Amino acid sequence: MTAEVLPDAATPFGRRVRERLRDDEVIWIVTVGADGRPQPNPVGFCWDGGTGLVIYNRADAQRLRHLRERPDQVSFHFDSDGHGQDVLVLYGRVAVGEDQPPIKDYPPYLEKYGPAVKRAFGDVARFSAMYPVALRVTITGVRGFHTRAQ
Repeated sequence: MTAEVLPDAATPFGRRVRERLRDDEVIWIVTVGADGRPQPNPVGFCWDGGTGLVIYNRADAQRLRHLRERPDQVSFHFDSDGHGQDVLVLYGRVAVGEDQPPIKDYPPYLEKYGPAVKRAFGDVARFSAMYPVALRVTITGVRGFHTRAQ
């Protein structure tokens, strides 16, 4: 499925998409509220190397209600380089809280964010309890461009 959704890894844009999914620490999730307005929020995420992302949330996050009601009305984007030359927008389908271990038991999240979590919250278990609800995202589309030389 990766080849059908993500751009070709042999192209500069395809390489950049994978690099950002692997290395960026923040992605903006944009859900749609009941009133039809976009609701953007920056979040941490883990990429599974294919077409999946995992995002942990507070149990009271409003986006959870938006996603339960409209699981296909969601997009994700990365900050650009400030010059509009590195633009990446993802579309996806979201499953809320299905078959995902807590943060403290999810090695990819701990590898990516563990030191920052410990500095900010003092304890991974505490942070895990604060953000107990996982989103399992399946990337269904990609658009954007990368114009810088690599």
